[in-house]
Formats: sequence, structure tokens, C-alpha cells
Amino acid sequence: MGNSLKEIIQANKNSRLAFERLLDSRRRKPVFFSMRVVFCFRSMANLAVAGLVLVSLGCVSGGSTARHDPIVVEINHVLADQADAWNAGDVEKFMSSYWHSKDLTFSSGGTVTRGWESALQRYKRKYPTREAMGQLAFDGIEVAVLGRDSALVLGDWHLDREGPVGGAFSLVMRRIGGEWVIVHDHTSRREN
Repeated sequence: MGNSLKEIIQANKNSRLAFERLLDSRRRKPVFFSMRVVFCFRSMANLAVAGLVLVSLGCVSGGSTARHDPIVVEINHVLADQADAWNAGDVEKFMSSYWHSKDLTFSSGGTVTRGWESALQRYKRKYPTREAMGQLAFDGIEVAVLGRDSALVLGDWHLDREGPVGGAFSLVMRRIGGEWVIVHDHTSRREN
């Protein structure tokens, strides 16, 4: 890598300054909830920039991607349970790892679906049969712990079925009521 601690700290400061300028330029101010920062953004591009900045800040200031980190282990269990539910054909159980709230967001195919019930109906519409569902597998999982109760998860998904499909996803996960849940899912389909 070759970066000295001084260079990393300076890059961290530069990222924070750029992020503050972005907030000022949008005339948005962060809102604090229980020591977690939630930002209001008008576009997904701003959300993506914020996520990258938060990941870089989290990694420099003690964020973890270590496989043995208890948070990473818990999140990997949630994803394994989710894949098991999908592969059993149980969409409702698959959805139990999503935040059961009207504030859940799911972005895919250029559209944003809001709310747990709407996301459930979207899955049922897109995957009406066991054959359409296929067998789900996750690969390349990366968990960036952003705080005690929040994480960013990146990875690839694959459906083994007639006409297999796959793509990439990013999840924002929070620990709510002691359980890790997906509060935002951005899934894209890879072109064959």
C-alpha cells in the first residue's frame, strides 16, 4: 500500500471536508438519531457518495471487515438464513431479514420501491414460481462495519435456474431491536 499514517489521516480529513462541502452545497444538514447519522438526499448519486465517504471514514477510524468480528459474523448469518429461505421457496421468510417498515427502500432496475409490503409484493411478482426463483447464492461478501449498529454490505448474487441470472448488491444494515435488518437494498443485474 505504501501510505503512511499521516497520509491516511490527511485523506480522511480531505474526505470529511469534501463531504461537508457536499452537505453545504445541498443545504442539507445531518440529523442525529442515537449516535447514528442519517442524511437526507435528493438523489441516489448523493447517497452513493455519502456511503463511500462513510465507508472510508469507518475503515480509517476503526471500521471492521474482519471475518471474526462478531458483527460481521452476525451479518453473514443473516445472509445465509436469507439464502436458505429463498432456496426453500419461502419468500416471506426471505423478507424477514428486511426492516419491516414503510421506510425500507429497495432500488433495482432504475426504480425505488418503498416499504416492506411493497418490496414483498415486488419479489412475488418477479418470482411467481419455484422455477423462477431458482437457487440463490451469495459470493464475494464484504461487510464494512460503520458503527456498533450499522454496516454496509457489498456482494454478488446468483440465481441458478433455467436462464441463470446474477448481479451485484449493496445493503445498508442496521441493528434494530437487537436484530440485524436490511434498511436499504440496491441490487443490479449483470448483463450476460
